[in-house]
Formats: sequence, structure tokens, C-alpha cells
Amino acid sequence: MARLLIVEDNQELASLIATVAETRGHEAVTVFTGESALEALGPHSRFDAALVDLLLPDIRGSEVLGALRAHAIPAIAVSGVYKGDRFAREATQVHGACAFFEKPFELDGVINALEEAAGVPPVTHGELLDEVDLLVLEELVQETPAADEPALESVLS
Repeated sequence: MARLLIVEDNQELASLIATVAETRGHEAVTVFTGESALEALGPHSRFDAALVDLLLPDIRGSEVLGALRAHAIPAIAVSGVYKGDRFAREATQVHGACAFFEKPFELDGVINALEEAAGVPPVTHGELLDEVDLLVLEELVQETPAADEPALESVLS
């Protein structure tokens, strides 16, 4: 099916997204830093779509989005810190993300958006998560910005 790049510094969440994508028949490559994402975009790599957390530990997620756009790879942006319509518009209209999801998000919706971005024909899938799984997912994606993390205005510029 599709080859997906998952750029998410929360390793448990990245693993969960990759596992669900793989159960749907996709290949998922996970990286935990922006620099690793840029390295993964080498001359012999091929990705059909990517998911990018906009708050990464080393570089801005917008830099990763720009590199993906330069390689003509559609991307979905996610964030647990920076939320709201203004931020979603900036991620999609300025930095080229196909969609923006606030954490905690519905995993099914994110996977569907990745599949759509990758050009995978829509398929009806059953419920991926039960109530207990949703509680675990919510706990995994709760993010609080540290005092030394950049302000909203500087993340996407």
C-alpha cells in the first residue's frame, strides 16, 4: 500500500501510529527528531505521505514540512501544544500541510488523512480503538511546553 514517514518525538505515540498503519497494510518508518526526518529524505528514499509533529526537540516542524514539500511528499501536521484555527491555517496554508490535527486526536482520523494524502483508495475500516485504548492514547499525547520551548509565533516562522 503506502510507505509512510512518522516524525514524532513521543516514541510511544509514534509506535502506536506506525502499528495501526501497518495493520492496514502500510509500511511505516518512524523517526523521533527533525534531523532524522531530513536524513530519511535521502536521494534513494520514497515516501507516499508523512505525519509531522510541529514541536520537535531539535528543529521546527515547519522546517520538516518544507523539506517534505520540496520532495513532493504530502504531510499531515500534528501538535499537542499549539492549538486553534489560526495555527491550523498557518500549518496548512503557509507550510503546506494537507491537514492539521490537535492532540489528543482520533487515531482513525489521522490514519485516514495519511491514507488520503498518500492517494490510497478509501477503505471502510472497523473501530481501531476501544475505550481503554482511547484513554491510553489521550495520556500519550498530552504535551506541555517546557519553559525553554519556543513561543507559538516562532514555531512556524
